[in-house]
This record gives sequence, structure tokens and C-alpha cells, in this order.
Amino acid sequence: MKDDKAQLYLGGPAVQYEDALVGNRAGLEKLKSAIDEAIENGESSVSLGDFIGVKCLSEKELREALKPENSTGSKIGFWLIGICFLFTVVIVWLASAQ
Repeated sequence: MKDDKAQLYLGGPAVQYEDALVGNRAGLEKLKSAIDEAIENGESSVSLGDFIGVKCLSEKELREALKPENSTGSKIGFWLIGICFLFTVVIVWLASAQ
């Protein structure tokens, strides 16, 4: 691998790097310039290894982006689990009543 080719990745196969951005000098310098561009313009579309760009969000946008979603699928799933539980209770009650 050539040192002048920009390399940047999220974590790596080694445990000590799993929670870090890792890269060579060229990759980290490219990230630095992409961050500066995002701060100036709101975003940068510089390709950074596994990443397609950098975005600078406002505090409100960041809170919205990090807010957990309550999807309809999970609500339906909980209802189905509850109905199955009640159905099981009724079946067990009927079986024990005989």
C-alpha cells in the first residue's frame, strides 16, 4: 500500500481501534480539509475511504438525527406479542379447566 494514497476507516479488525477513526497521514489530512469545508459550507462531499462526506449540523438538526425513532413496525410488533401472550394465557386456562 502506498503512503500517498488517502486511507480512512471507521475502526479496524484490531480491538484497540474499534471505536476510532483510523487512517494514514494523507487520509487524516483529507479529513481535516473536509471538516474545514463542512464548517464553512455546511457540508463537504470529499470521498474519504468508507465515508462519502462530512456534514455540519445545527444543534437542533443533530438532536433530531440522534433521536430514536418510534416506528410503526415496532408498535405492531408489540401489539402482536401482547395478543399472542393473551391467546396463550386463554389456551392454558382452558386446558387447566378440564
